[in-house]
This record gives sequence, C-alpha cells and structure tokens, in this order.
Amino acid sequence: MKQQKTVAFARYDKDGLFKAYKVQILLNKLPQKAQTYLKKNYSAKSYRQFFSVVNDLNVNTYEANVIKDAKFYSLNFDKNGEFFKRVQIR
Repeated sequence: MKQQKTVAFARYDKDGLFKAYKVQILLNKLPQKAQTYLKKNYSAKSYRQFFSVVNDLNVNTYEANVIKDAKFYSLNFDKNGEFFKRVQIR
C-alpha cells in the first residue's frame, strides 16, 4: 500500500512567535462555497494545492493555490468558504 505524504507548514514571526499552521488537504475537504467559487472562476486544470490554515488566534481559514493566465495565485477563504482575498505569488 502506497503511503501519502502530508505537506504542512508552520510560520513564525522574526521573534519566533507562532503565526500560522497550514496543512495540505484535498479539494473535497474545502467548504462547499469555496469549491463552488473555484469551479465558477477557475478551470480544474488550474488547481494546484489546497490547505486548511489555523492562525495564532485559532481562526480557521482555507487556501487554494491556482494558476491563471500564467500567474500563480493564492486564494483565501474564511471558515465557511467565503472568498476574501487573492494574492499573486508569481
């Protein structure tokens, strides 16, 4: 049986204080509203990675990394799947 690797990241500020932890998830683990937003605005071929994120205030959000028009974006969704921010990574 092939084991899957879990991708996860922890982020700390310059003083070493915890800021956020994100772990990779499957598309179907995103809230339904986020899945609907992605399907409406991006092709399935543009999807790259999905993450569940918990910040230092214990607030849960979600992140989807996509490619559109040869640009790489991070899309952010609140805990209910409402889109709130797009950041161009490269």
